[in-house]
Amino acid sequence: MIIRLRKPDVTLLEKVLQSQQVTDITLLGKVRNFNEVNNEDIENIIDVISDELMQYGFEKDYEPNKYGLQLEDLLDKVNKPRLE
Repeated sequence: MIIRLRKPDVTLLEKVLQSQQVTDITLLGKVRNFNEVNNEDIENIIDVISDELMQYGFEKDYEPNKYGLQLEDLLDKVNKPRLE
């Protein structure tokens, strides 16, 4: 499967990986260069984005903040190839 992300989405993913202290640059390289990723790769990316969302993506009233909405959108884009 190939995950196709626009440059702003890749930039956001880089920010998330850095924030979550993920050092697997191979995974980011695959996404950046539109290389094949497997289900395990996608699961790993989803887990990292989900962790970031839970930590920083919600207001005190549990509504998503602006960053949370961006993360939810990124989750949808990353998960899309598995749903097609």
